[in-house]
Amino acid sequence: MKKILKVGAMTLFRIPEPDELVVGDESLLYGGEWTSFNIDDGSPITCQFRQNFNDIIWTEDGIRMTFNYTYNNNSHKLTLTADGEMETFTITKLTDHVIYLESIDEDGDLDYMEFRRL
Repeated sequence: MKKILKVGAMTLFRIPEPDELVVGDESLLYGGEWTSFNIDDGSPITCQFRQNFNDIIWTEDGIRMTFNYTYNNNSHKLTLTADGEMETFTITKLTDHVIYLESIDEDGDLDYMEFRRL
């Protein structure tokens, strides 16, 4: 497995083969913690989806944040909201052990994140 730094990567991110991009059922989001690593300093980033509360607990740099979310199972759009701010991601891969997120920043550039269950 080749590790490559993808332009626009916000976390450590391996460029997938096109046939790897399979999005499983929404239920795969729940039941555990997802982990990634900051591309700048290698520090861990974790998130946990809580279905009963429709929120996600995001921990980065030792700071724990909670965001409300909505997920569209047809378009695979994941929208996080907090304090009137919104950020939308497209889930391009979701299995029981990996999730790939893509978003477009304010300049129109693609950003990528990869989380794994450790």
